[in-house]
Amino acid sequence: MSTLLSLCQDVHRILGTGSRGNTSKPGTVPTTTVGQTDELAEIVDWVIKEWQRFQAEHRWGWMVTTGTLAFAASTTTVRPLATLTTMAEWVPMIDGIGWGARRYALCYLTASGSTAEQPIYFEEYETFRGLRDRGTVATGRPQFFTIEPNLDWHVYPTPDASYTIRFDYRVKPKLLAAASDSSTLLEDYPSTGKGLPSHHQQVIVWRAVKQWAITRQNVGMIQVAEREIKALMIPIYREFLPAPRFL
Repeated sequence: MSTLLSLCQDVHRILGTGSRGNTSKPGTVPTTTVGQTDELAEIVDWVIKEWQRFQAEHRWGWMVTTGTLAFAASTTTVRPLATLTTMAEWVPMIDGIGWGARRYALCYLTASGSTAEQPIYFEEYETFRGLRDRGTVATGRPQFFTIEPNLDWHVYPTPDASYTIRFDYRVKPKLLAAASDSSTLLEDYPSTGKGLPSHHQQVIVWRAVKQWAITRQNVGMIQVAEREIKALMIPIYREFLPAPRFL
C-alpha cells in the first residue's frame, strides 16, 4: 500500500541521493514529508505535484463515482456542487450508438426507491431553453434535464412529487499536502479501495524523477525516466481509460 511518504522514498532510492550532507542509504529517507529542506524538500514537492498533474491529465475511470440529486415536488432546479463538493463533471450513460445516441441518467420516485428507476434524458441547454420551459410547464415524472450555464440541473416536467436522480461523476483531483497527507493511501481516492492501485503508482515516482533530472539538465536520467513512464502507462491506459465510442 503506497503513501505519499513511501513514494518519496522510492524517488530517493532511484536517485541514490539525499539532502546536502545526508549520507542515508537510498530509499531510507525522507522519514517524514514535513519540514524537509534541500533535495528532500524537492522530492516531496515533485511527488505532490506529479500526483496532482497525473490525475488531471485524462478522464481516468478510477476517478468516477456515483452520486444522487434530490428534487422535491415543484422544484425544477438543483445545484449539484452544493452537495457533491468533490464533483468535477457528470458522466452520462449512453443510449445507442451513432448520431441517434442519447445521454441519460437514472430517475426514480424517491418514495419508491431505486428499483423504480427510469432514464431521464439530457438535452443541451440551447435545445432545452425555450422548449421545455416555455409557457405553462407540465407536471409529472421528470423525463428530461439540462445543465444551465450556472451549473444548476434543470428538469422537465416540473416534479409532481419528490424524485431522485442517480448518475456517475468524475471527482476533482485529490490535492496532497506534506503536512497532513504523508500516510494517505492513494489507492483510497475517491473512496476506500477505489483509487489508483499501488502497483501502478510507480509512474508517479518516475515522473518525479524526471522533474529532478530536468532541473539538473541530466539528459541521461531524463531519457531513462521517459522510457519507464512510457512502459508504466501502457497498462494504466488499458485499464482506466474508457473505450472509444463513435457518436
